[in-house]
Amino acid sequence: LLNNQSLGFRSEFEEDIRDVKGPEIVVLGDLPVRAPLGTEITVYSAIAYDVLSQSLAPTVQVQSPAGKVVVAQKLADRDFTLKLDEVGTYRIIYVAYDTATTSGETEGNRTRLGQIVTVYDSVAPTMQVEFSDMEKTVGDVITLPTVSATDDSKVAYYDVFLTLPTSEVRMLLHGENGNETSYLDEKDDNYPPSFKVSKNQFKLEMKGKYVLTIMAYDDNYNLVMKTFTITVK
Repeated sequence: LLNNQSLGFRSEFEEDIRDVKGPEIVVLGDLPVRAPLGTEITVYSAIAYDVLSQSLAPTVQVQSPAGKVVVAQKLADRDFTLKLDEVGTYRIIYVAYDTATTSGETEGNRTRLGQIVTVYDSVAPTMQVEFSDMEKTVGDVITLPTVSATDDSKVAYYDVFLTLPTSEVRMLLHGENGNETSYLDEKDDNYPPSFKVSKNQFKLEMKGKYVLTIMAYDDNYNLVMKTFTITVK
C-alpha cells in the first residue's frame, strides 16, 4: 500500500482480450503444380495447431475447374486419391477452426489454406478419315472424305485444306464438335465457280500434284495431321 492505495492494477480492457488468431494448417505432402489430364494425384492429410487449442482436425474440399464440388468437405485425417479428368484449375481447400468462441458464436477463428493444381491436355485428338493417294485427270471431281475428330477435353476441331500445283492453299472445310462449315459453297466468292462443285466436292482444273491435308486439333494446340496426294496427268 502507498498512501492507503494498492499498487496493483487491472486494465479496463481486460474483459475484451481474447484469441483472435486462427489456427495454423500444415499439409503433410506436396501437391504438383501442374499435371496432365487423366492423372491421379494424392490429396494429402493435414493437421492444424493453435496456441490455445493445441492440435485440431481440419477439413478438406476439392473444387473442379468448372466450380463443381467434387469432394465435399471431409476430415483431412488421411490421404486420398483424386483423378484429374477436367482441363483447368482444381482447388483444394483446407479449413480449420479453433475453440475461441464468444457470446453468440458457434465456431471459433477460421483459417483457410488453398492449393491449386493446373491440369493440361497433352494428348492430340483422335481423327478418323477414309482417303488415299490417287491418280486423276484434268476435269475429274474429288469428293471430300467424312472426318470425325474426338478429344479427351470434349472439344475437337478439324480443318481440310488443299494445296494446288501452283502452291496456292485453299481452305475447304472446318469442323467443330460435329458442326461443319464448307468453303465450297456457291455463295462463297473466295474461289472460282469452276473449282466448286458442291459443299464437299471440287474439280481438278490443272495438271500437277495436289496435296489434301486434314488436321484435327484441340484448344491446347495438340494436333494430328494426315496428308494425301492427288496426281493429275
